[in-house]
Amino acid sequence: MIIRKVELSDFGIYGGNETFDLTPVPLNGFNRPVVLFSGKNGAGKTTIIEAIRLCLHGSLALGNRVSRAAYESYLAKRIHDPLNLADQPTSAKVGLVLDHVSVGRKQTYRVERRWCLAQDKVKEELDVWIGEDG
Repeated sequence: MIIRKVELSDFGIYGGNETFDLTPVPLNGFNRPVVLFSGKNGAGKTTIIEAIRLCLHGSLALGNRVSRAAYESYLAKRIHDPLNLADQPTSAKVGLVLDHVSVGRKQTYRVERRWCLAQDKVKEELDVWIGEDG
């Protein structure tokens, strides 16, 4: 599996929409399938990894014994908290575009997990499409 793109919307420290293109780019005829994240403390490196795990595994990203209430609390806390409290978002989204090869055939998938907070309840949705554009 190769993750080609990570899309975040109001997730963690990432306010608004952010897209990270992780597609390996060949250089001098050599494939370079390793992507490194670097940055200062608090720059969002761990947040990107958390987003990938959450998108793919849902509540299991927190462990196999996490309660529904603990998971919903986690999701609520991962909605971006801006400095300007007047523009407080009530939803977040993480999305992935990935390639998976099975029996010699490459297939592109798009996975999107989103949730919103309404009246102290979290509503979560998961969509999976075959093909990058859904």
